[in-house]
Amino acid sequence: MTVLGCDIARYGEDSSVISIFQDREILPLRIFSKFSTMAIAGFIINAIEEFTPKEVYIDEIGLGGGVVDRLLEQKYNITGINVARKSWFPNEFNNLRSQLWYNLRQCLNPNADNPIVLPNDPDLIEELSNVNYSFDSQGRIKIESKDDMKKRLGRSPDRADAVCLSLIGYEHTNQKIGGSSGLGIGWDNY
Repeated sequence: MTVLGCDIARYGEDSSVISIFQDREILPLRIFSKFSTMAIAGFIINAIEEFTPKEVYIDEIGLGGGVVDRLLEQKYNITGINVARKSWFPNEFNNLRSQLWYNLRQCLNPNADNPIVLPNDPDLIEELSNVNYSFDSQGRIKIESKDDMKKRLGRSPDRADAVCLSLIGYEHTNQKIGGSSGLGIGWDNY
């Protein structure tokens, strides 16, 4: 089974990244800098046609919204994800971004039943090993903001964000896809 996760940027310092998750492995990331959103939509279409993924998740905040609209207009089966929205488990995570980053952490745990394998990508490893978290006033896990990470790293954690999106639905304990969220996203075991 294959899932694509896409973090979108346009022209500036940030990069658009396509993460391809296939058979417990994140394949080498596809990174695009300084392209229009229409070009990025084209790169995603190429990846969809090459890999025929079961799911495609695109960060729809900001510039990603236009890419989501374009791909939906072209009749591609994709899902826009707003990571700033409420977590699917609001008693455990302060927002969806925190939940997705925590899921990535769990998927990398070598003691998990089905840990994932990352590509040899020093920038990705740096992003993953430099994230901070805390707890909010309700005791929920809160991952630091993308802006705070960007200040510390000197760049946006685009690679890690794309990987987080490509792991939506992967459960490191039993590889179950589907579930009770209503979006075909399985988080039943959390």
